[in-house]
Amino acid sequence: SDVYKRQVSTQSTGDGLRHMRWQRVLLALVAALSSLVLLVSCAALWVTVSSADRLPASYSEAGTDGEVDELIRLVVEHRLENQLGNISHSQAMADATASLVRSEEFCLGLGSPDQYEWCSMSIGLNLLREWRSLKGGMDGATWETIRDVQLYHKVNPDEESYYSQQDLSSQVALDKISGVMEGDEEWGVRGHGYVMKRASFKAPRGTWHVEKVGPFRRSGGEWVHCWFDAFRNLRAAAPSNMGQWVGGTLLAAVTNSNQIIGYPPAHMHHFHLYQKDHLSSVFPKFSILGSETHGDASCDQAGLGGLCYLAMLPKGMGLHRPEQFFFDALINFVARPKDPSGDEFWFLAAVNLADDRQEAAVYGAPVPFAPEIPDFNPVQYTEAATFRLPTRGQSVNWEGITEICRFDMDLVWWKFHSHWFYADDLWVIVDATPEDLGLGRAPLVQREVPCTLPSAWAYPKTRPLLPSESSGMTAEEFCDPARSLVPSSARRLGVLLELNRTGLSIDDVKARIAQSLTSHRSRTGRGALLFDPPPTREFSSHIDNQAYWSRPLAKPAFSHIARGSDVTIVGFYQPQVSPVPEGQTVRMHAKFWGYGKPSSPLIRWLMNHRWSRLGQYYTAFFPARTALVGLCAMASWTAVLGLVIGAVSSRFPPLGEVYLRVQDCDPDDVPMVELSDGCGLGPCQDEFDAKPDLGDAQI
Repeated sequence: SDVYKRQVSTQSTGDGLRHMRWQRVLLALVAALSSLVLLVSCAALWVTVSSADRLPASYSEAGTDGEVDELIRLVVEHRLENQLGNISHSQAMADATASLVRSEEFCLGLGSPDQYEWCSMSIGLNLLREWRSLKGGMDGATWETIRDVQLYHKVNPDEESYYSQQDLSSQVALDKISGVMEGDEEWGVRGHGYVMKRASFKAPRGTWHVEKVGPFRRSGGEWVHCWFDAFRNLRAAAPSNMGQWVGGTLLAAVTNSNQIIGYPPAHMHHFHLYQKDHLSSVFPKFSILGSETHGDASCDQAGLGGLCYLAMLPKGMGLHRPEQFFFDALINFVARPKDPSGDEFWFLAAVNLADDRQEAAVYGAPVPFAPEIPDFNPVQYTEAATFRLPTRGQSVNWEGITEICRFDMDLVWWKFHSHWFYADDLWVIVDATPEDLGLGRAPLVQREVPCTLPSAWAYPKTRPLLPSESSGMTAEEFCDPARSLVPSSARRLGVLLELNRTGLSIDDVKARIAQSLTSHRSRTGRGALLFDPPPTREFSSHIDNQAYWSRPLAKPAFSHIARGSDVTIVGFYQPQVSPVPEGQTVRMHAKFWGYGKPSSPLIRWLMNHRWSRLGQYYTAFFPARTALVGLCAMASWTAVLGLVIGAVSSRFPPLGEVYLRVQDCDPDDVPMVELSDGCGLGPCQDEFDAKPDLGDAQI
């Protein structure tokens, strides 16, 4: 046959078979090593993305009697520093103890250990442990003094004079801050006489970096605004900041002795520590996630009070370290000073940076869950991101958020933010749209006012128009999102239903919503009221016949939020204490802010691991370079894999290439069949005697 080759001498069959065994051993080794690498890689990834069922305990031991007494004394010191009027030390101790018991009782009543960790770290025993560490560090620190600091600072005698400033409408302020953080130094002044003091010190969980600017003095009633470029020594350009963590922040006004000034006498209108992060999921590149203080962040005035401005995250969670920070704060003082010449105060910002890259690697950063009523409105001024309300009667507004999360998650902590002197209630409803709740159908229809020039706005103007708001623009141009300060999402006034136009009350509207929600649940099996804060009287205090509000505490009806859930938030408004004085403007927020933990370990890894974030960063901002590197890596891997496969497979005949026709096999001859790999098989009689009769079949 033409596939036969006769050889002069006989080749040892054993040599050929031994050669083939080595080829098989080599292939088995390569396969085993590849499998081992794959197995180790999968195991490493699983260990990385997996975690325990809950957050690790921030403090493994419960407080002893001695420690609890020490922590309560810190609460008493804070209250006595801020007291209006006289109160005995023993009464302050009793009030502080009762307040701490209520806080821990609330925390222990939550549905999961994760929620307890967040709660106690925010309003309970573990918060006081963190404050003890921070306060002791500040008192014992060596402070560096920086005298020529760039600063924006302005004092306004009252609310209306603050809002009448032309350069501080919300969008303009954000534009200025964005410009500063992008390198624009055209802001603020030097040579003002104020100084910055800076200190850093170790803590049980990371290193605290603290800056405070002052000293300022207050006389009572004024609105004090301040910006400064915070933590310039901590700047870390992307991507060098990735894989590092912020464990907590404190933004507050403090005394010269580093004691937090509570509410009263100081209302924290807003304290924002803007963070520049190219991978921020909240606001393009700039956010205040986890680094803000507002007036209703305070705990009850007879208890922990302003100590609750300290925002620490439990062990196992952290905020991604940003590239840089910027401080923006506004205080309005609501009480006369103790010192007739004015009480001294400082603006303070503090961040806790984790020393260990793994400090927050169990779960990483929390995921925002933040349904809110939009602040911006084309028929109203964007006054510090508020919307206005009528000063008489009752009002309602709402907002629907479609698919608020793209993966399953569990709520671990939450808070509300509103102006409670006029906010009556705030509902958060999950798995139901406004249409499902009957909102938008008569009579529950918000007033529609088309976008127009500011000269046609319905509410009285409290400041001159900005050039960009009116100068030379037609109504069409002003309402064009590409040219206007008005966000594209705000195309109409329709954020308010004044109930005096309908003959309904707030309770009537609640009853209609509840009825529609019941019908929706019967049809779909979905939809529930997640949060309903307690009545405002349960989180308000009256001091010298003046009402002061603190943080409302509400337990969620459930914790798991499914992927793709729709959320509706509904705000209800009416005066809570007394009618609003004639001529006073009511400016409102209606926000809910929650933190979620993604249920999937893989999602947590993709969102938080250093290598994953590096990949996201280069893919988002250097796509061409990333694609080139990816192609080179794929080509290199393909080449290496091809060489290995080629080296191994070259020792074997390609599949379908070897044919042996058994024909006229003469045992007297010694034919050798030379296959494509050079392996000799013969003589043919020895090879095929044990086989079935193949005839002319092909092998």
